[in-house]
Amino acid sequence: MLIDNKNIIRNKDDEPNRGIGECLKIKNQYEQALQWFHKALKINPINIQYQKEIKMMNRFEEALEWYQK
Repeated sequence: MLIDNKNIIRNKDDEPNRGIGECLKIKNQYEQALQWFHKALKINPINIQYQKEIKMMNRFEEALEWYQK
């Protein structure tokens, strides 16, 4: 795992990104959490946490696009 100068985690495992997303979600920082869930989704397309979160934020069309992929 590497953390670059922008503090972006680059890894083949999506767990660190999901973990950061969960922490931000708990702090009610939903937009920031979505960014990390999206990074996790890029690493592991099977992970559905991003889709669940955008659905909860009433972004249904975007959620549907991801569910259909």
